Amino acid sequence: MHPSRIALAAIFTVIFATMTLGGSRLLAQAATPTITARFLPSRIARGGAGKLEIEFLGLTGGLQIKTKGTALTAAAPKGVTVGAFVEPPSKSFKDAFGKPYTAYEPAPIFRAPVTVEQGAKAGRYRFRVDIEYTGCTEFACLAPQKMIRTLDLV
Repeated sequence: MHPSRIALAAIFTVIFATMTLGGSRLLAQAATPTITARFLPSRIARGGAGKLEIEFLGLTGGLQIKTKGTALTAAAPKGVTVGAFVEPPSKSFKDAFGKPYTAYEPAPIFRAPVTVEQGAKAGRYRFRVDIEYTGCTEFACLAPQKMIRTLDLV
């Protein structure tokens, strides 16, 4: 191999190692987000409607939630209907290597319509929300995360 190619390969190796190690440090500084779930209003009467909100808080250290791989689903008890989650606004970015990706705005809130049937039993309803997401900085991404949140509607 020609000496200039060896030198060029060495330079790229140093640049890649620096970016990768720097990305790892930045990723380690980026906290895992806090994910909250709530109903608005907090009480929905029989025959009424409201919204289920899932919010990602505490996105620090340049951490963003990528649109690709993010999915939220809600399992509603009998007598209650939950619609599809509406995605919050997103922006296009380029990572440190120039590869484009899209991520949600800081503190993204996903909203789904909730309807309680008129003939539903009075009482407390337990909901399960499955959340999948990938958090990334411009240098590196966390492993995809899966979690479950449960909440009650009165």
